[in-house]
Amino acid sequence: MRESRPRGARQVPRAINEVLPSPDVQEKSKKLGMAMRGSTPEAMTERMKSDIAKWAAVIEKAGIPKHD
Repeated sequence: MRESRPRGARQVPRAINEVLPSPDVQEKSKKLGMAMRGSTPEAMTERMKSDIAKWAAVIEKAGIPKHD
């Protein structure tokens, strides 16, 4: 089966996942208070959907007005 995403779109996540474990990247991310970990585009899509639903509920419960 042929991948439907452009080649560059397939290469970026692969390249990111290759550099994330490097000590330099881990050290810099730790200094920023972040924990870096790799993923797949599909997993990131699911994470974004989950985060949007979670924060939408928080915003609604807090009564924060929506903006267009």
